[in-house]
Amino acid sequence: MNKILGLHHITAIAGDAQRNYDFYTKTLGVRLVKKTVNFDDPQTYHFYFGNEVGTPGTILTFFPWTNVRQGKTGAGMATEIGYSVPKGSLDFWKVRFEKGNIRHEALSERFGEKYIAFQDPDGLWLHLIEAKQKDKRKGWETAEIKADVALKGFHTVTLTLNDIKATAAILTEVFGYKQIEREDNLYRYQTDAVENAAIVDLLEMPQAQRGVNAGGTNHHVAFRVKNEDVLYGHYTGTSKHYEKKKVGLINFDSHFDIRKPESSGVSSGTGFYQVATDCQNKGKDFLYLALGIQRSGNTTELFNRADELKAEYVLAQDFHSLNLEKMKEQVQRFLAKTDAVCLTIDLDVFSPSLAPGVSAPTAAGILYDHTFREIMKLLVNSNKVVSLDMAEYNPTYDIDSHTANLAAQLIFDWVDWRY
Repeated sequence: MNKILGLHHITAIAGDAQRNYDFYTKTLGVRLVKKTVNFDDPQTYHFYFGNEVGTPGTILTFFPWTNVRQGKTGAGMATEIGYSVPKGSLDFWKVRFEKGNIRHEALSERFGEKYIAFQDPDGLWLHLIEAKQKDKRKGWETAEIKADVALKGFHTVTLTLNDIKATAAILTEVFGYKQIEREDNLYRYQTDAVENAAIVDLLEMPQAQRGVNAGGTNHHVAFRVKNEDVLYGHYTGTSKHYEKKKVGLINFDSHFDIRKPESSGVSSGTGFYQVATDCQNKGKDFLYLALGIQRSGNTTELFNRADELKAEYVLAQDFHSLNLEKMKEQVQRFLAKTDAVCLTIDLDVFSPSLAPGVSAPTAAGILYDHTFREIMKLLVNSNKVVSLDMAEYNPTYDIDSHTANLAAQLIFDWVDWRY
């Protein structure tokens, strides 16, 4: 199984762009790795702050919107970002925050680790943590902030929830995390797939109100994967959790990933064939619906195999507004066969004008338009989708983070429609 490789990046919402830039580069001393624009709002910057080379697990990004309303942290959100700092550095940071009139709390301890909590100018909560586990990462140095006190990268992210059960199940049964500690209503989960940026804390607050996603709050948290064959692990973990239920797969993709594994092993194109084989061996139905399949991107053999496996699909050429009601009916019939659904979105299903950063772009991909949104809302409102992943992102080929921003928008819209 291809494990989740810890945290990749976290994106938050800020107000004034210059103030945001000054605080993170001058007060905290992290590097502006990249400056681009928000793909959905080109008048807005997208800042990337991290270490020298923007290593996954160090990148905090921002959408700074001038005059954005103040957000409110609450249930259903990532509410704290924890950075790892060298042991013995917290006194330096306490004095620095006092001199800079940065709102902060007294030095505290959690899970045997000393930390200081503070807020950025927009009210975003962050922690600097002296980690128990050795952190060999090197922080970015400035004239005032040297390596012995510099931020190394993420230590943890905290998710606040009314009930942690569903999220904990995804972390442990799908993502490969394990619960390692607990303090009252705070539960700590960690993956052994990476050394750092490996921790997720779940804060259970049954009476907490829902958060308001705006200035000073987190937009999304992204996890890191090695490649697309995480799909097989995604399904097996979900089906294990819903062992006595019918688990289906809905895949937005331009390609059928039902190729038979070769002697060299599995690949990103074999995941659904592996699932089909497992279902056959266990006497279960293989419930698979693919949306956005390209005729030109799949061989006749793959179409024949899809028919043999009784897979259902909608061609990209038929994924349009005039066919919307027919597609809705097909999706609803599929949902009726299932008790729970894994949703996986391969970004190469979209037109290259929207998603250039994929390994196998197709010239006539679908659009992120009203038709796509209506199908997604149908899935959200069904209450049957229990897990979601995205695949096929290749930053080497991305242009100004268009594909990454599209993925972020997808996640934001899903959560917004859901809650």
